[in-house]
Amino acid sequence: MDRPETTPFGGIAGRVVREALSAGTFFSGVVLAIGMALCVGLFSLAKADFFVALSVQILPLLFLARFALNGYAGEFGGTIFSGRGGSMIDASKVAGRLVLLMLLWAIPMGLLLQSKMPEGPGASFTYMLMTGNDTMLFLAVAYLAGTALTPPLFLIGSVAAARTSDLFSPDCWRELFAGRFGDLLLVYCLYVGAMSVVVLAMMPAVVVFFNLSKELGLLVGVGMLVFAVGFGLNLLGRLCGFYAATVRPDLWAPQTIEREGVPAGPEPVSGPRPVRPVPLGPTAIGSTKASLLDARERVAVILEGAETDPSGAIEELEDLDRTCAANPLVLQAIARLRLRTAADEDAYTATQRAMELILERDAIRLAAELYTELRRTLPERRSSLPLRTEDLHAIAAELRGLGETEAAAEIWREMLAANPGERQAMKGLIQVAEAWMRGSGRPVVAAEIYRFLLDHAGDSPLRPLVEQGLEDAQRRIDREERRSA
Repeated sequence: MDRPETTPFGGIAGRVVREALSAGTFFSGVVLAIGMALCVGLFSLAKADFFVALSVQILPLLFLARFALNGYAGEFGGTIFSGRGGSMIDASKVAGRLVLLMLLWAIPMGLLLQSKMPEGPGASFTYMLMTGNDTMLFLAVAYLAGTALTPPLFLIGSVAAARTSDLFSPDCWRELFAGRFGDLLLVYCLYVGAMSVVVLAMMPAVVVFFNLSKELGLLVGVGMLVFAVGFGLNLLGRLCGFYAATVRPDLWAPQTIEREGVPAGPEPVSGPRPVRPVPLGPTAIGSTKASLLDARERVAVILEGAETDPSGAIEELEDLDRTCAANPLVLQAIARLRLRTAADEDAYTATQRAMELILERDAIRLAAELYTELRRTLPERRSSLPLRTEDLHAIAAELRGLGETEAAAEIWREMLAANPGERQAMKGLIQVAEAWMRGSGRPVVAAEIYRFLLDHAGDSPLRPLVEQGLEDAQRRIDREERRSA
């Protein structure tokens, strides 16, 4: 029998479980408990029983959507306040799509069950099941099974959809689930298994504390319940988010091309990720070419031979591009190899095409790597790229996270020179200056950045912060000069 097919999702699911067992999970559970208590209390005082029931159901779904978005953006850990995958408004949109899908399932099934129930006294749903009505029994089992199994499917579809209309696109669902039974099974097994183990591990402690004191046992039990709820929402949300993200090959992109003498950068340690990734672009859904689901592996194999035969590697990658739907990993590899072998107009054209698709998919890390390659080989053409202000900010933040601090600072400097006082660019340069001064111990460089900021701050409210930073840098410079005297 063939093994269920899996994608890179199978390699990270264990880490998702491990990271969910954290203090952040308990904190998120506490926040949810407080939020629900406040809603129930306020609506009960207002005698709005409908909103009491609504808030008890909607708040957990909102938390679930938030964790799914963060998992979709590549975040393994973090609390409910982490904005890696987007704002609470984005989470509300995902939760809204999830509610819509659940209603589209529950309402027709409920009406069908209602239509099969005979009229008359005593003809309740429970009575019909107990009397052995085969039709009712079948429908009840189907309803209960569907209600238990569909939430992960609906959550995956909700977080992957760029808009509500995508929920009604067969191509969208096919892209998410075709050939992915192994991954889907892993979501259910990990969630049910992890939750069962957590609950079983908690029960002895609760029993012990109850034997010592009922009040203490109740307190411990409530605390563990809060953790279990937070753990369940965190785990299921991130599992579904990471599952949906595996249709975006850029999320799993390794550092496959390295600069001479410089190893590939680590995972970003700072800087925002894309606010709202769009996984299913027009180059994948609706394309007559097949999507390249194993792009990472295919590109890595081709790049192994790039050192000895770069032209042959470019040819193979271009063949891959011609036969499959446009893929950001493939286009980025083509552009970077072309820039390395011959920094000419063809290389720039390949870079421009790759950058357009990469930014369309919000694959900011790939964009930062490609921008760095262009900066090194064709620096005069950087300004020709059709990059929006938000693209430049995202690339600069990612470059800083990858350790390319000078490249990030250069972008922000150019933005400030063109638009003095630009708030986000100033914030970025302030962070760079702080890193140079405190992290790298180079206050002279930090002072130079602060002076540049003062020259281009205009009437920005950040000016006092910059002035304070320059004073701190100057004090450090004076201290070092006294030591060396």
